[in-house]
Amino acid sequence: MIARLRSERVNVRPLGLAALPLLDAGYDLAIRFGALADSSLFARQLAPNRRVICAAPAYLDVRGRPSSNDDLLQHDIVSFGDPPIYDLERYFHARQD
Repeated sequence: MIARLRSERVNVRPLGLAALPLLDAGYDLAIRFGALADSSLFARQLAPNRRVICAAPAYLDVRGRPSSNDDLLQHDIVSFGDPPIYDLERYFHARQD
């Protein structure tokens, strides 16, 4: 079996943000960032998933530099991915628990 697997080509492609029925679609493996919504699948953390918040100097000149989490909640945020991941109010609250 190992020899057969080594000879096969691996097809890697992005699936996007849509939730897909991975097993029904014939996928053997998916790498996802974020919470696993489908509890019928198995998950294992591959690596820490760290995020940073960045701002352009010109933006900070106009809006000011946040000095606390509460200050940060008053700023405009552009993010990608699953919106609940970037819910800063929920994130800060969870870190305080």
